[in-house]
Formats: sequence, C-alpha cells, structure tokens
Amino acid sequence: MKLASFRSGAILLCASLLLSCGGGSGGDGSGAGSGPRLTISTTNVVVSAVPGEAAPTFDVVATITNPPNHDLWYSHNYTNNGIRVVEFTSTSITRGVLHFNFRSPAEIPNDRHEDTLTLHICIDDLCREDVRGSPVEIRTTYDIQGGTRATLSRNQVDSATDARVTSSHREVVALQYERPLADIPAFEVTHSQQALVSVHPRNISPTQTDIEILYQPGTALSFGPHEDTISVNACYDSSCSKKLLGSPFTIRSTHDVTIFPEAGYDALEVASRVRLGHDVIDAEFSRVLNMIVMVSGNPTNALYLYDVSTGVEQQQLLEAVPRAVSIGPDGVTAAVGHVNRISIVDLAIVGQAGAPAPVMLDVDTDMSDLVLDANGKVHVFPNRFDFDPPRSIDIATNTMLEGTGLLIRGARARLHPSGTVLYEAHTIFTPTNIAKWDISTGVATRLYASPHHGEHEVCGNLWFNDGADLVYTACGNVFTSSPVPADDLQYFGKLELTNTATTGLYSHVIRSLSLAASGNEIALVEVMNGCESVGFGGPCYTHFALNDRTTLSRQAIYAIQPVTVDNVIYAQLGYHVFHDAANGRKYLISRLQSMADSAAAFYLSVIE
Repeated sequence: MKLASFRSGAILLCASLLLSCGGGSGGDGSGAGSGPRLTISTTNVVVSAVPGEAAPTFDVVATITNPPNHDLWYSHNYTNNGIRVVEFTSTSITRGVLHFNFRSPAEIPNDRHEDTLTLHICIDDLCREDVRGSPVEIRTTYDIQGGTRATLSRNQVDSATDARVTSSHREVVALQYERPLADIPAFEVTHSQQALVSVHPRNISPTQTDIEILYQPGTALSFGPHEDTISVNACYDSSCSKKLLGSPFTIRSTHDVTIFPEAGYDALEVASRVRLGHDVIDAEFSRVLNMIVMVSGNPTNALYLYDVSTGVEQQQLLEAVPRAVSIGPDGVTAAVGHVNRISIVDLAIVGQAGAPAPVMLDVDTDMSDLVLDANGKVHVFPNRFDFDPPRSIDIATNTMLEGTGLLIRGARARLHPSGTVLYEAHTIFTPTNIAKWDISTGVATRLYASPHHGEHEVCGNLWFNDGADLVYTACGNVFTSSPVPADDLQYFGKLELTNTATTGLYSHVIRSLSLAASGNEIALVEVMNGCESVGFGGPCYTHFALNDRTTLSRQAIYAIQPVTVDNVIYAQLGYHVFHDAANGRKYLISRLQSMADSAAAFYLSVIE
C-alpha cells in the first residue's frame, strides 16, 4: 500500500458541504474480522478563539490497521457553521490526517458554533463498501467569545502651526491593540474639514495602527483655533460588520493658527515703537539733517522726512509711485526714481508752506536703483532686461546719456565718498559680483570687477565704511576700496552672520547695515536668504545684530519677534536700520507681515 493509498477519486464530490455518500456494508468492510479497520484519534473537537486572533486549526489522525494490498478510498462531508474547510492528507500507507480549518473569529458572530463531519474509508471508488469502523462521525465545537480591545493614545489633539508656513502640518494618534491582530484591520473614517485635509490609518505593527492627521498649510487658514471631529471605526473585516472593542473612536482636534516667535534668540527690546502710517519702499539716512528719508506708495505717492530728534514727520507729495531714493553727498538733496521719471527733492524745504514741487527729469527706463552724485548728475541702473547700460541724467539740462558697459538687471549701487566712482553689485545671477564705475566725466563708465568672482559672494546691496576703504556686502564679505586698481576690490574678510546652511549657500544675508558715527559699532538687519521669494516654505525671520567694525565679529544678536496689534499677532520683519548722527541710538524700520493694509504695516522702533 503506497502513500496514495487513501484516495478520493470521483468520490471526492461527496466532500461538498452537507452532502453524504453511500454506506456500503455499514462499517463492516469485507465482513472478515481480519480486514482493514479505521480508528481515529478523537471524535470530539473543541476549539476556541477571540476576534482578532488567527482562525484555529485542529488535526484528527485516521489510522488503518490490517491494510489491504490495494488502494482505499475516502470521502467526507461536514456542516460549516464554524468550519471553513477540512482537508484529508495521507501521510503513510496506514495513516491519514483530517486538517480542520475553522473560520476566522472576526467573520462570524460571537457564539458557540457546532458542526458535524462524517468520514468514510471505503474499499471501492464508489464507496459502496466501508472498512470496519467506517463511517465515523466527528463533532466540533467552536467557541468565539470576547474580542480584541483597541485604545487611542489620545482622543484630543491640540496642535498649532505658523500662519506663514506653506507646508501641511501632521499629527499622529496611535491606535493600540491589547494583543497582536492576525489580520490588518479595516477602517471607516469620517471627519469635518475646518482645518483637516485628510485622515489616514497606517498599519505599523500587529499591535498598532497610526492615525495620521493632515492639516491644511498655515497660509490657507485664518488666524485662531479651528475645531474638527474625527470618527474612526476599527473593524476586523472590510465590510466592517464586526468592530474591535472600543470602536467607534472619536478624536477631537483643535488646530491653532498663529505666529510663532523665533526660538533660540533673545527678543529685541525697543525703547519705543510708532506706526508710520505709510508703507516704505526705500529709505536712507541723512546725517546732515539727522533725519530718515523714506519714499512711499501707500496711502499716497510721497517722500517722508522723519526727524529722529523730535519724532516729527514731514511729507512731500510725488507724482508717481517711487522705486528707490538716493541722498546726495550734501545730505539735503534727494533723487527719487520712478518708471521713466526722476524727482529731485530739496529736503531742506520739505513740509514748508509754498515749497516748490520737485524738479522732474526724464529717463527711458524703469530702475532697480539710482545714485545722486555731487556734480548735478543722477545715475540710473535699469531693471528692464539684462546687459542694459546705466543712464546718467544731467539735472540742470534734463539730458540723458548712456553709460559705457553693460549691467545685469536688479543691480544695486553706492556712491563712493570720493564722489568720482560708483560701486555696483549685481544680484540676479550666481555667483554675484561687485564692479567699479567711473563717473568723473558725468557718464558712468565700467572700469573692472572684483578678481574674486565666484570665490566670495556679494548677494545684493553694499555699504562703505566711514574711511571709504572698505565695502561691506550683503553676504557679509568685505572688500577693499582703493584708487589703486591692484589694491581695489580685494577680499578683506567677512562680517560674522548667522549660518545654518548645510551647503555652500548663505543661510542669512544682510538686508540693511549702518555704522555708528563714532566707535566700532556696526548695526545690521539680517534675513533668511530667499525667505520672501516665491516658494519659500516659511516662516521668514529677521535678526537685529551688532558687529565690531574692526574685527567684524558679532557682539550681539536678537530676534525681531512678532507684534500684537488689535489682538492679532503679526510677524515683524526688519527692513532698515540707521544710527542717530548725534548719539548711539538705532532706528529700525520694520513691516508687519500679512497685515492687509500696507500703510498700517510699517513701524519705526528706537533701540538704545
């Protein structure tokens, strides 16, 4: 008798549920007492399970004594209240195993489920004659009780995001199971959508599922708290007909949209702060007048003269939106750039009754910057396209000449204290660089650029020290200034700035810089590089810092923190810093980010 001696053959059809086979000799086999005989290990199978556990199994061993010298055939039929399937396997010429596979405890009700299986071992393939001991009836009892309890790590989610952040905020609530689950659970999730985008269960292990809660970006939400409710049904099966103990679960969410102060820095303390009542497009400081000169487009196109000694501000109306302002070396004349126009303003008479209107000059371009020199000329740096020469306009005759040499749009420029040359920084292409222009003939002529192009970035604006022998740049790199070309625009050193970049990029750059009238103090406003560019994830922060002009090292740094106006928190960004010409006070012009009315967004703070 071979391994395949227990054969089902065509009689396997009788294994279908609730069918039966013919009995043959009624269990006597051939009738001979010495013929084959069936015995089984048990006729009573008892199993149990808890929903969430794996479906139980049970093996019943069938043994044939006195096997014949030909194949035997088998068949079995059973009910399926708790049984999923029963398989018969021949393991030797005298032994076979009934493998009872019960249904998952998750798919049928908690109860006692009873079934009966009848096994035939037959002499012939039609099962007309059973061996002795066949058929045999096996009863099964399958008890399903209780369940697997799930618990939330928290049912209240309190979170916050910054109103400047463009990325989504994520929170996780763990759903934990008291015992490992045999199968990945199914979920039914519903939620409100005050701040929520989605709620997704993610299986972590047999004992935990993370409920991932995704919120809208701070930029897409209004200030204040947003309340949401999440309902989660955790189920053993995809139809969710049977739930884990504890289900459904309710998670309440409060998501606050606010402005976070920058961590890790002392807050900048100010002696006083006033709202200017207008925006600030550009600003410079006149040490001769000890006044801040600002140009504005909202609520009206105007130049403003702010006396830092008295706090009194005077206004000069302008005929068009200003682009930039430049104060001449005399400290009492300003040039204001517009699109295709320039206003020349006598600062000494701003605000006086009957003062004449500004002198208007013509220019054929928009501009990124302009410089008023001491020889009655205004030098304009176009902002239309790349490789456009500067323009030099004679104030007395309102005539314009193109310079010699090409510019990259967006250039910034400063008049050297000698009055005969300009230093210009281009800001668009990387690496940025600094170049020198001669204006002694009344027309700007490019001389040369720094030999350190690509070695030391410029990043944007530039400033001179009082001795006019150093040029500070927005990246903090410092270059020499000399009438001797071989000594000019040589790398000198670097102002210490905040650097959190992990690449070669500059993490912070200088937005504004001022040197004290006496002493070694440099005050500057540094800003996260590119933080106001399109696509920056935010939030954007600015710092107020003090450096030593001799060593260039940092002496102090402060975070320019948020400001609350009318019970609303606004991020505050520093834009301009100036030193008082008479004492050590500093004046900071800042803007409250996201304030709808730009005329109400700019403030002037006094720093002792």
